[in-house]
Amino acid sequence: MAQEAREVYQLHILLLKISPAIWRRVLVPSDQSLANLHYILQIVMGWDDTHLHRFLIHGKTHGISREGGLWFRSDPQQIRLSDLHLRLKERFVYEYDVAACKS
Repeated sequence: MAQEAREVYQLHILLLKISPAIWRRVLVPSDQSLANLHYILQIVMGWDDTHLHRFLIHGKTHGISREGGLWFRSDPQQIRLSDLHLRLKERFVYEYDVAACKS
């Protein structure tokens, strides 16, 4: 039985407003959920998931809702990267420590 090939995204992660530049390159299968991508980013950046976060993709916000924190309409466990129909070199934003981003 032949296996279907999985598409893999190569993501270039760059922290904005930091000099010198801090960045990572990571390969992520397209069948990963946005929730899993959040945890992948936590690991590759050496963070400990103690801050509110959100993704800004195609004008929509996505994230994991937390009591007393941000609320999102979508369930990031149900949204796969392939569902986003990302194009080559397309950019999106992942904000970590959202409260700090607002000040």
